[in-house]
Amino acid sequence: YFFLRETRPILMVLKGEEFDVLLVEGHGRAHPRGYGLASHIGLLINKPTIGVAKRPLRGTKDFVKVGKAYVSVGNLIDLDSAKKIVEIINENDYPKPLRIADKLSKGAENGRN
Repeated sequence: YFFLRETRPILMVLKGEEFDVLLVEGHGRAHPRGYGLASHIGLLINKPTIGVAKRPLRGTKDFVKVGKAYVSVGNLIDLDSAKKIVEIINENDYPKPLRIADKLSKGAENGRN
């Protein structure tokens, strides 16, 4: 399962960080089981989380599309608020913080960071 593989590294990166809401590149309630990575992380850290995905999963509907991103509730936030936050930080049809994180992680994988 995706959330089992990704949870530990995400929690390690978040250790000691302060934030009001966390964007997670993965689904929240817009998951066939109604509980994706964004929901799992939010429950563990007891903070608001927003699931942001590049494509919907089959059989799901609890999301809104913002640009190219599929946005869903992770934890402790409603869908309308999640949508508004993503709209504010959207750049080139995808949330800028996730675009930066993706670029940095790929650089680290290739030994450039």
